[in-house]
Order: sequence, then structure tokens, then C-alpha cells
Amino acid sequence: MLRNLLIISSVWAIIILILSGLPGSSLPNTSFSKIPHFDKLVHMALYFPLSFLLIAEFSFSKKSFINRYALLLTLLIVALYGGFIELAQGYIFVQRSADWKDLASDLAGGLLGISFYYVIGKRLIKR
Repeated sequence: MLRNLLIISSVWAIIILILSGLPGSSLPNTSFSKIPHFDKLVHMALYFPLSFLLIAEFSFSKKSFINRYALLLTLLIVALYGGFIELAQGYIFVQRSADWKDLASDLAGGLLGISFYYVIGKRLIKR
């Protein structure tokens, strides 16, 4: 099971990278995008599953260090990955810009994913 979570979380991280690297002009302009701060909700929605998968993966690890520090490792990875993406948007990706509020939204989504795992997901995955 752990291997499947590792593959799924890696694929999800790649999806986040691809979506974050799309030029701004190629992003859809829908009625939802006119909602104030809608992009922050999108960031939260992208990082929620990533953190959920990571915390589940680390919590079931047979390596005691990873298992013991699952929460800290998940937060660290989400923060570093979100920071990397924001820097890439500021310096590498075309028609994108870095925004600290986006990073805060990434972290908020990460915290929600972790919370969801501890409240509900942990029991569902064990079955």
C-alpha cells in the first residue's frame, strides 16, 4: 500500500507542477475565476490531496524515523514544494508571478489535508 501512495503522491506533485507552469494566458477564464480570491481556493485544493497522501504514506512507513516525524515531514515537503513552485512562477515560468499569498494558500491546503487524514482518513485507509 505504501508504494501505491508514493506513486500517487508523486504523480499528483507532477500535476501541480504542470498546472502551475502553464502560461497565464492559457488558464481558463470562467465565471468561477471572477470570484474574489478564487485562485487561493485552487491552491488549497491542489495541496490538500498532496498533504493527505504524504501524511498517509509517512504514517504507514516501517521506518521509525519517518513514521515518528510524519507530520513534520509532510509540512516540510508541502512548504518547500509550494515555495519552489512560487519561485519557479516568478523566475522560470512564462506569464506567471510569485505570490506569498499563494504559498500561504498552499500551506493552508496542506494543513487541511493533514487534518482530514487525522480526523477521517486514518480510519478509512486502515480498512
